Amino acid sequence: MADYKQYLTYDEYAQIGGEVSESAYPQYERKANRLIDKHTLNRLHDMEVIEEEVKDAIALMIDVLFKDDSGEKVTSFSNGKNSFSFAYEKTTDQLINDIVSCLPISLISGVVECE
Repeated sequence: MADYKQYLTYDEYAQIGGEVSESAYPQYERKANRLIDKHTLNRLHDMEVIEEEVKDAIALMIDVLFKDDSGEKVTSFSNGKNSFSFAYEKTTDQLINDIVSCLPISLISGVVECE
């Protein structure tokens, strides 16, 4: 198992407009990290600088995971930079897939190698 690497600090998350408290942040940040690693095939582990769009995606994932745990129905979400609205309620997995689909193809495709 690869060493844990934090891609988004709480200060960065709060600056983006995240909704989770500092005390709850580590739990949701780790879940979001595992999801982003899964969808990017661990490609972020070798990157020295994490792109802002990746940090934005992680922040959105954290908020979606938090809302899911609180039982809140999600029909839209925003982190201050990006806003998404839906005509119908989506599952957490659908929301995570929507967020991942906004990442660069070089990070999420199984057939593209990053340099």
